Amino acid sequence: MVTWRGMRLEVSKSAYRELLQLAMSLEDVVEVLEYGHAFPGKKRKPEVHERCLDRKGGSIKVVVAESFQYSTKECVWIVVHVKKVGRF
Repeated sequence: MVTWRGMRLEVSKSAYRELLQLAMSLEDVVEVLEYGHAFPGKKRKPEVHERCLDRKGGSIKVVVAESFQYSTKECVWIVVHVKKVGRF
C-alpha cells in the first residue's frame, strides 16, 4: 500500500495506462508529489494537486485528486493523470 500525506494512493484506469506507457510505478508518483513543484498553468480545485518534477531536459507531471472510497469508507488520493512534458 502506497500512501501520500497520510492517505492511500489509488490509480484511475486512464492514469494506469499512462503509468504503463511511461514505465513508472506508484513509488515514482510519490517521488514527483513529494519533491516536485506546483505546475504553472491551469488553476485547479483545492482538492486537486498538480505537481511537476524536472528530469533530464523534460518534466514529469502528476495530477491527483482527493476522493472518498465507499467500499473501505476512507479518503484516498486518486491519480488521474501522468504525463511527460518537454523532451526526453
